[in-house]
Amino acid sequence: MIAKIAPLTRLPSNLHVFDYLVPEEYVGRVCVGQLVMIPLRKGVVFGIIISFDDTSVVQETKLLDSIVCDEPVYMVHQLKMYMRFAQWYGMALGSLLKISILPLQKRKLKTIQIAPKKPVIKNSKTHTISCSRYTSSHEHGEMLQQRINGYTLIVVPEQSLIDEVVSLLADIPQQDIAVWHSELSVKEQFETWLRIRNGEVRVIVGTRGVVFLPFFHLDTVIVDYEERENHKHWDQTPRFHVKDVVSMFPSIYGAAIEYVSYSPSISSYYGVHKRSWDGTHFSVDPFANPPTLVNMKNERKGGNYRILSDVVMDAVLSTTEDVFLYIPRKGDATAVHCQDCGYISICPSCSLPLIYYKKQKQLRCHYCSVYDPMIVQCPACQSLAISLSGVGTNAVVEELVASGIDATTIYHIDGNTGAVDFMSSEGRRIIVGTSRAFSYVRWQQTSVISFLSLGLQLARPERTANEQVWHEIQRAQFYREPTSAFFIQTFDPYHLVVRSLCEPERFYRMDLFFRKGLEQPPYTYVARYFYGDTDFLLAKQGAMRMYEQLCHQLTTHQKTITLTMPIVMHPQFFRRKFWFVMRATFQPDTWQEDLVWLNQFFPATWRIDPRPHSLLSP
Repeated sequence: MIAKIAPLTRLPSNLHVFDYLVPEEYVGRVCVGQLVMIPLRKGVVFGIIISFDDTSVVQETKLLDSIVCDEPVYMVHQLKMYMRFAQWYGMALGSLLKISILPLQKRKLKTIQIAPKKPVIKNSKTHTISCSRYTSSHEHGEMLQQRINGYTLIVVPEQSLIDEVVSLLADIPQQDIAVWHSELSVKEQFETWLRIRNGEVRVIVGTRGVVFLPFFHLDTVIVDYEERENHKHWDQTPRFHVKDVVSMFPSIYGAAIEYVSYSPSISSYYGVHKRSWDGTHFSVDPFANPPTLVNMKNERKGGNYRILSDVVMDAVLSTTEDVFLYIPRKGDATAVHCQDCGYISICPSCSLPLIYYKKQKQLRCHYCSVYDPMIVQCPACQSLAISLSGVGTNAVVEELVASGIDATTIYHIDGNTGAVDFMSSEGRRIIVGTSRAFSYVRWQQTSVISFLSLGLQLARPERTANEQVWHEIQRAQFYREPTSAFFIQTFDPYHLVVRSLCEPERFYRMDLFFRKGLEQPPYTYVARYFYGDTDFLLAKQGAMRMYEQLCHQLTTHQKTITLTMPIVMHPQFFRRKFWFVMRATFQPDTWQEDLVWLNQFFPATWRIDPRPHSLLSP
C-alpha cells in the first residue's frame, strides 16, 4: 500500500505530496487525515496522509516511519479545501497544513486525545450570505448574540478587538468561548487548538489566521468589522483574505456567513443590492451627528497658514478633556523640492520622495531606511529656493507646542513610535497620530476630534483610496461621544467622500458606478502577480517574458481572464529587489477555478496575491 503524504515543512509550491510505503504492521491502522512521521532528506518530519494508491511512480519508496495519532486530524473534505487554498496562494499543501495544525511537539503529542467526532455537513444551499450594520456598542453586542447559532466563528481584524468582542458576549459562559491569535503562547495554542478540534467550545473569536483551523463543527461564521484592511494577510505567503477563505465554508461545513460592521464595505453594499444577499438589517444611513467641515482654502484667504484651522485650534485650546488629531503621514514634511527648477529630493533606491524630519535635520525614506542630510541648496540648479510641502505628525506636534500647550500632555503616535506606556496616566491627553493611534484614544473622554489632511490619502493612486478614507471617518463617528466636536479639514469640499457624509448612499452608488466603468471589484475579481530581481533590467525582462507566455496560454485556452502588461511597482526597489507587477482580472462567478488554472504557470520566484489591497505597493 502506498500512502501519499504531505510533509509539514517548508517546500517548493509544486511539491504537495510524496509517496511512502506503508509497513505491514500499519496496514489497517492508517487512514486519510492521520498525523504521521516520515523520513525526508536526512531527517524525520511530521506529515499528513492525503490519500492511498496501489502503486508509486517512484522506484525506491521510503517506508512510513510511525503513526503519531490513530484518530485523523483532518477529514477528507477538509483536505480538499486546504488543497484548493494551497493552489490559490501558490504554496505547498504541507506548508499550509502546518499553519492550521497545533504546535508540533513530540513529547506533548504522545498524550493528546483527538475526539472521534464526524463533522455534520448540512445542505449549503439553505444558507445565504447576510450583511448587517450596527450603530452603537449596545447594538453591536445584541447583533452578535442574536447571530450566534450553534458552533460559531467570529473573525476580527486586530488582536486589540478580541477583548472588545468577548466583552459583548456577556450571556455566553466563558468556558464556551475560545480565543485565537498569534500572540498566544505555545502552551495556549496547543490547548486551545485541541478544544476547538474536539468541539469543546461553542464560540471561537480570533484574528484572520483562525480561519485555517480544522473546525469539526461550524454552523455560523461572523466576519466582524468586515470593512477593515487587516482582514487581508498581505506581507507574506499565503496572501489570503478572510472573505475568500470563508467563501468555501458553506460548501465544506454548511455554515452561514454573516458580514457585520458599523461601516459596510463597498462589496457588501454590492452584495445586498446586486447579488441578493440578505440585507434585512443592512443600511448605510448617516450617523446622527455629522462632522463639521472646515474649508482650508478659506483659512488661507483669511491669512491662516497653520496646519490647524482657527476653529480647530480654538477647540483644542478651550477644552480640558482629551483631543485626537489624525494625520496620515509621519515626519514634518512629505516632500522637499526646488521652487525654481522643480527638483524633488527622492530616495536613490526606490524613487519615493524623502520625508523631512526637522529635529534631526534629515531626509528619510521609510521603506529603504535611507538617511540623508537636509539640503539647503538645490543639487540640480544650485538655487536656494528650497520649499517644503505636505505635513506630517511631527509638524502638528511642533505647532501645538508653539501655541502654548503643555508638551507633556501631547502624545505622538505613528509608525516610528515604540511601545506606548501612557495608558496608566489619568491626565489630559492630546493624541497626534496616524491610524495606529486609533486604538489608544479614550473615546468617552475625548471632546475634540479632527482629521487634518484628507487630501494626502485621497490623492493616492489606488482604487480603494476613497473607501479607506470613508471607513476611517465612520470609525471616528462610531466611537466618539455624541457631545464631542468632530472637524474635518479639507482643501476640496466638493470631493465625493466629503459631499457624501450626510448622504452615504451617494458615496456607495457613485463609487460603484466608477468601479463598473473601470471593471474593478466587486464587478470583477482581481489578483496580482509580482516579480523581483536585484537587477532592474533582469526584473523587467523576466516579467515581460512571463507576460508573453501567459498571453499565449490565454489565447490557446480561450480563458476569460484579462492581463495587464507588467509595470514598475511603487516603490520600485524594496527589500533589495526591483519589482514589476501584473494584474489579472477574473469573472466574479468563476474566479475560484480560473485562479487555480492561471497560478499553475507561475514559478516559485513569483509572488501571488489574490484580492490585493494595493496594486503598486510590494
